[in-house]
Amino acid sequence: MIEILLQVMESERENLVVILAGYKGKMERFFAQNPGLRSRIAHHIEFPDYTLEELLAIGELMLAQQNYVLDEEAHAAFRRYVECRIR
Repeated sequence: MIEILLQVMESERENLVVILAGYKGKMERFFAQNPGLRSRIAHHIEFPDYTLEELLAIGELMLAQQNYVLDEEAHAAFRRYVECRIR
């Protein structure tokens, strides 16, 4: 599959945009396993991880869009869950 992608990237370089996304460590392994790919990607952009507060705000926004509201106990449980997932 990567060989095909590399061929298309080369032959259609003026008409094609390829976006690869993933966590930094996994992307490093991906590029290490596919050495010709890194040099064909013009821009490598790293985005910082969301903070706990940003993740909580995103979750609350998603809940509000579905007309849900967390009570204090549920909000505390959600915070603990997000903290656990961050670790």
